[in-house]
Amino acid sequence: MTELRADTGVLKVTDAFLLESGAHLEEDAPAGRGELVQHAKVTQGTVDLTVSVRPRGGAEPERQVERWLLACPQQPLKLHLTASRPLPYHPCTLPLREGEDLWVHLRWSQGQDPYSGQTVASSINDTLVLDSAFGGYSCW
Repeated sequence: MTELRADTGVLKVTDAFLLESGAHLEEDAPAGRGELVQHAKVTQGTVDLTVSVRPRGGAEPERQVERWLLACPQQPLKLHLTASRPLPYHPCTLPLREGEDLWVHLRWSQGQDPYSGQTVASSINDTLVLDSAFGGYSCW
């Protein structure tokens, strides 16, 4: 967890790479699912939080139902961005007040479509279940 301080507030950010289903953490499992989840929560004041994915070589954002598809023209990479709050455009700045939070889920793949239709909340729940199964040791 990282705590970020600004003139107007304090933001705590947690990152997690999601593992393959059934991965054993003691075996140095890679983040083979190609997914990153970030959670940001305002613990004090207000924060204007910018959500932006900027891969090397740039990306062409395309709004799809409840997600953003970012095609990378200089490499065979597709990125899918979903969030717990609507992102009306990309990049997007969202004002958050004390106690409010944002979950962001980024999936990537080379060539095929990594989007499974799984929601941010269910991915987080799957990660927390995996974390508790191994006594609290995970990629957080």
